[in-house]
Amino acid sequence: MRRYSFISITLFLAALLASGCTPGQTGGDADHDHHHHEHEEGAPIEVSQKQMEAVGIEVGKMEARVMSASITATGTLELPATGMATVSAVYPGVVRKICVAEGSKVKKGTVVAYVEAPEIAALRNERQLALREVEAAEREVTRQQALSSQGAGVRKNLDRAQSDLQMARTRLEGVNARMRDFGVAESGSGSMYAVRVDISGTVTEIPATIGSYADMQTPIAKIVDLNGMYCRLSLPEKDVAAVAPGVEVEMALVSNPDCRFAGKVQEVTPVVGAESRMVGVRVALSGLTGDERVYPGMMVSASIGAAGEKVEALPEGAVVSAGGKSYIFVLAGTEEEDGETMQLFEKREIAAGMRSGGYVQVTPLEPLPEDADVVTKGAFFLNSMSTEHGEHNH
Repeated sequence: MRRYSFISITLFLAALLASGCTPGQTGGDADHDHHHHEHEEGAPIEVSQKQMEAVGIEVGKMEARVMSASITATGTLELPATGMATVSAVYPGVVRKICVAEGSKVKKGTVVAYVEAPEIAALRNERQLALREVEAAEREVTRQQALSSQGAGVRKNLDRAQSDLQMARTRLEGVNARMRDFGVAESGSGSMYAVRVDISGTVTEIPATIGSYADMQTPIAKIVDLNGMYCRLSLPEKDVAAVAPGVEVEMALVSNPDCRFAGKVQEVTPVVGAESRMVGVRVALSGLTGDERVYPGMMVSASIGAAGEKVEALPEGAVVSAGGKSYIFVLAGTEEEDGETMQLFEKREIAAGMRSGGYVQVTPLEPLPEDADVVTKGAFFLNSMSTEHGEHNH
């Protein structure tokens, strides 16, 4: 075995930096390079304990870690159907008063406007008629009860009077219910009624003006509930398998990258676009305080943390690259030389996978010894030594 002094390592690295080369760069043609790599992988590298301490080489084990790869996507902010409301007149008429302004915060049931409609006057007249019928029926029941108590009444007349009273009360309650549904006060007169909002939210638009005509197809105001806003991302079908509900998402506005917020995948739409080959991903937003100027329709860029899986991994400093390949160093044993214990390291080619949290997924191209010790830090120096070894042997 050949022994390398710390001085030789230092001199080699200095020469390497001076020449502008990087570790793993070698000269020669393809055959020379191929032979050089074979020699690197087959010849163990001897390192003393002093050398390991001097250059910071550390040895550890492969780790089973949950790794996830980040997926980028773009999308838009949207509102669900339940987060939008158009306020319209129940009875057609003329808008006489508008009670809100664009940007106003409103709660469910808030009066948006007052509309004057001929049907309201008719409805109030109908209620007055129903109320008089109830009063007349009550008087008739009272009269029949008095006759019955004196023995002068007829039972069937009392029964009929009570039945008429029940029907009159039912008609009155029906009219009252219609008035409540349409925002018409039971008391009062005239043809005005209140138009109320069905959801809590923010007024975004008021198409109506005082004096304008309003009906069920003509909006008076539009309301949105920004609390229900979500993000709809478009994801290539090849990435769908790595995304699942609950996965965290980091987002930023395309128009203002400094405006960042988070969310979690809520659902993956089980449909692939016939032409785009994209799949929709719905993301529930979190962390918005309401002070941000984040509105439906804005475009966002997103980073999706793919669903993690447990893989064999090493710190990124354990993996080196040379000739387009990735390598790690495995402790192959020890030997005594001049009264000093030397650590023997072998260079093994691996396939590098996902990177996350300072670790990289490692898949050896050939099986490693069971419970192998692997260089976890300082692999760069061992790679330099293996390169020097190869050059000296040519």
